[in-house]
Amino acid sequence: MAGGTEKLDDPAFYDAHWETTSLKDDPYVAAKAALMTSLVPADVRTIVDVGCGDGSLTHHFVDRWDVTAVDRSAVALQNLRCKTVNCSADAIKMPDHSADLLLSSEMLEHLPDDVLAGAAKEFVRVAGRWLMISVPDSENVQKRFARCDHCGYEFNIYGHLRSLDEDAIEGLFEGFER
Repeated sequence: MAGGTEKLDDPAFYDAHWETTSLKDDPYVAAKAALMTSLVPADVRTIVDVGCGDGSLTHHFVDRWDVTAVDRSAVALQNLRCKTVNCSADAIKMPDHSADLLLSSEMLEHLPDDVLAGAAKEFVRVAGRWLMISVPDSENVQKRFARCDHCGYEFNIYGHLRSLDEDAIEGLFEGFER
């Protein structure tokens, strides 16, 4: 992929996305929420959802747990009906071990390398006991590449920068195990 990942750490990039995107009626999100809420351990009282976007998944958790939604986009956070924190995943403005469970769904594959490394450290710092991570499993990122006819820029149509599998996820989060 030719350059361009620097925009993926710019809040304006995410704000522009969430001004025109909503996942609240997406049946995939509802199905994923049903599965994920069923997997929350019984001892969990507080959840931090990092990369929550417009809250379409987050809102499935707020009636049962004390949830804080974290996102880079202030526009996205306007849709949330829980506590919110506007920050990057690699600089989460919360105290150490401030949530029983840290949730992140379909976000890590979008992060530039330096932000991913920082986010992994922050997830470990903020999570009290549990991490719940969802990513496309072993995705062939190049399969969904496109090229701009004007400038020749190549990119994944979903903005994915990497493929992650169980081993890659486990390697990111020191002190946590599957």
